[in-house]
Amino acid sequence: MPEKNKINYIALIAGLLMIVISVLNYLMNDDFVSLGIFVFTGLGFLLIGIKSKFNEAKAIRINKYARTFFFAAIVMVLYWLAVAKFHLF
Repeated sequence: MPEKNKINYIALIAGLLMIVISVLNYLMNDDFVSLGIFVFTGLGFLLIGIKSKFNEAKAIRINKYARTFFFAAIVMVLYWLAVAKFHLF
């Protein structure tokens, strides 16, 4: 595990940028799919960025939450591919 109380600024900035860019994209294009994908991915990166600020038990729980957000984003991408690109539904 990384040093205690050391924030991963790269993951934190990447998460914030993903969320801000997806909100701006939604406001300009009304694109719900990319909003959901990038907000969930951004939240995952935010959680990874701050998990070292907590004790080990909470850091493990935060890591599980981040994985859940990444999984939700992957499910949204797969659904978007199935509906929009391959016209399966």
